[in-house]
Amino acid sequence: MFEENLTLEQIEQQREQKWQSLTLADDFLFCKIMSDPKLCKEMIHRILPALDVEKLEPAEPQKTLKLALHVRGIRLDIYTKIARSVLDIEVQKRKLSDLVRRPRAYHIVIGMDAMNVNTLKTSGRYGELPETYVVFICTFDLFGKGRHVYTFHNYCEEDKEIELKDGAYTIFLNTEGTMNDVTPELQRFLDFVAGRIKSDELNDSFIKTLDERINEAKDNTKWRREYMLLLNEFDVGFLEGREEGREEGREEGRTEGRTEGRTEGRAEGRAEGRAEGRAEGRAEGRAEGREEEKRSIYERLTASGMSPHEAASFTGWNGF
Repeated sequence: MFEENLTLEQIEQQREQKWQSLTLADDFLFCKIMSDPKLCKEMIHRILPALDVEKLEPAEPQKTLKLALHVRGIRLDIYTKIARSVLDIEVQKRKLSDLVRRPRAYHIVIGMDAMNVNTLKTSGRYGELPETYVVFICTFDLFGKGRHVYTFHNYCEEDKEIELKDGAYTIFLNTEGTMNDVTPELQRFLDFVAGRIKSDELNDSFIKTLDERINEAKDNTKWRREYMLLLNEFDVGFLEGREEGREEGREEGRTEGRTEGRTEGRAEGRAEGRAEGRAEGRAEGRAEGREEEKRSIYERLTASGMSPHEAASFTGWNGF
């Protein structure tokens, strides 16, 4: 979170420390490193060994997909395809309350993208739709059962032996698992993501290469500049959100860092507005920029006896 009392020098030092402390568990570095075809191929092979990774298409890091021009898009960390399978690989450090529902949206978006680009646009055959895999690499145990991997697909509630076989698979990986439920190769990858092992502690060429690439990344001036711009976007978004209380996203395709910054800022703005306990605080903290909310406040004020002119002047609503 942005701290206003810091000097410019302190802010720069803080940002440099963040850059130097980045690991594979940070989505910025994860996307950069895994855009390498060989590394992405090995990672997917360890997570989904049944897939033929030799047919893996080049990964598209931080790809944004949306169903229509006027709706908000979904940014995917690593988006790629293998033959008739479409994959989205996400790295997740924050335990969000809506995390279990996100895969549903991701399956819809990547499925619709496959429909538009490949299949239904020409043949109209649903049977040709690709299988979709949404994988979250989490640095926490989302379900609290100690597993390293939780795989979900659809089946019949009344008879669990009947699988729907709709081709949609959701996988949550957990770096903090305690069970012996994954291959040694995947276990080493998860341990590396969690920062529990170093490449020189084991004989694993994949892990060694990951470690080398991360160290090289810290000297990559282009990537460093991109990251600093993202941090700046986050800070600006936070300040704007705090001032405006509830500002809707300005444009599609903004970085996730700025979106999160606006969200935190808006939350703080709403809290400050509620604490004031006054109608003007609610208008400034929660309704600014939304004409329907201004109108609602206007109607309540006139109903309580305030003149239309005074109410309009107070709320700034001029829709009559």
